[in-house]
Amino acid sequence: MKAYIAGGCREHGRNSFLIEGHEYSLLIDCGIMKGSEQKYPYLSDEQIRKIRYLFLTHGHKDHIGGLDWLYQWGFCGTIYLAKETYQQMKLKPKNYVLLDPVDRNEIKVDKDLSIYFGRSGHCIGSLWFLLLFCGKKMIFTGDYCEDSLSYYCDYLRDTDADLAFVDCAYGQKTGTAIYNRENLLKKVNECFTHHKCLLFPVPKNGRGFDLIKLLSSSFYAGNIYIDDVLMQCMSRSKAWGNWMKNDGISQKILQMSMDIISDTCAIFVADAQLEEENNQVLAQKILERKGSVLFTGHTDLNTYASLLLHCGCANQFIYNVHQNLQEALALCQKNHWNKIILTHCGEGLYVNDDERNYLNLKTKDQIEI
Repeated sequence: MKAYIAGGCREHGRNSFLIEGHEYSLLIDCGIMKGSEQKYPYLSDEQIRKIRYLFLTHGHKDHIGGLDWLYQWGFCGTIYLAKETYQQMKLKPKNYVLLDPVDRNEIKVDKDLSIYFGRSGHCIGSLWFLLLFCGKKMIFTGDYCEDSLSYYCDYLRDTDADLAFVDCAYGQKTGTAIYNRENLLKKVNECFTHHKCLLFPVPKNGRGFDLIKLLSSSFYAGNIYIDDVLMQCMSRSKAWGNWMKNDGISQKILQMSMDIISDTCAIFVADAQLEEENNQVLAQKILERKGSVLFTGHTDLNTYASLLLHCGCANQFIYNVHQNLQEALALCQKNHWNKIILTHCGEGLYVNDDERNYLNLKTKDQIEI
C-alpha cells in the first residue's frame, strides 16, 4: 500500500492525499491552490479512475475546490462527508454518504475498509478521519483546533495509527491561541481608543464566528456590524447545535450597511480574500478614514488581500483555527502514531523530537505504508 501526496505538504492549499490499495484507492480531500498556475491536485487520470472513495474533511476550497475537476477527469466513486458540509457545497456530489457527528461508531465502508470520525473544531462540518484500510490504520486530522470559542472538537487521544496526516498550518510561528487572542484585542482596543473603524474580512464558515464571539463578549459589544451573509449564518446557529457552542454571542450585533460606516466600530464581511468589488470599495473607504483592515488568517497569492498586505495598507493578526508546530507535536505525543506527516504548512519544518517518526515530505512525494 502506498500514500501519495497530491497536494498540501510544504504548501498552504491544494490539500489532497491519495492512499493506493491493491484493488482501489482512497482520496482524502481534493482542494485547490488559489493563485497558482496549476491549482489542482497532482493526480493523473489513471490515479483518479482508481479512486473508489473520497473523504472530505470540510467545505473550504483548499479542501474541496477541485471536486468539479475530479469529476471531469473520470472520478465516479462515493463521497463521505458531513451533512453540513454537503449543505454548504455549490457543486453537490453525485454519490455520497452523509455523516452525523453524534454517531461515533465504526462505519463499515467496504470489505477491507472501515472508518471512525469526529469533529475537528475548525468550522461547521469539519471532521477528522481514522481509516482502517487493508489492515493499516491512518489518521487524517483535517484542519484541527482544540481551542475554538465557537466549535466543538472531539479530541484525538490515545489513538493508534500506522500513519498520521497532521494539520500544522501555522508551522513554526509562535503564539498560543490565548496569546494571539490577547494580542488581537490589544489592537482592537488601540483602534477604538483612537475612534477608528476596523474591517475584518473572514470566511463564511470558520474563524469569523470566533472573532465575533470574542469581541461581543467584551466591552466592544454594540460596536459590531456584520454583513448579510454572516447574519444569515448566525440566524442558523441554533440548527448547528452539534457543531457550535451557542453561548456568548451578543444580541447587540447589527447588520452592516454600506451607507453607515461609523467610527469606533468593527465590521465583519464574509469575504476572506476581499474578492468582491463592493468589499474592496468598503476597504478603501475605511482606509481613507484612517481605519484599519485586519486579516486574521492566510491570504492567497494574487488576491486583493495579499495586495493590501504587500503595500502596507493592512495588518495581519493570526487568529488560531489551526495548529502550529508546537501544538501539532503535542497532539502527536498524546497519541500512538508510528509515522507522521505534517500538512498544510508552506515551509519545511525542523522537528528534533524523535525525528524517526516524522516524514519530511513534500507535494508529489510517495511512501510505502
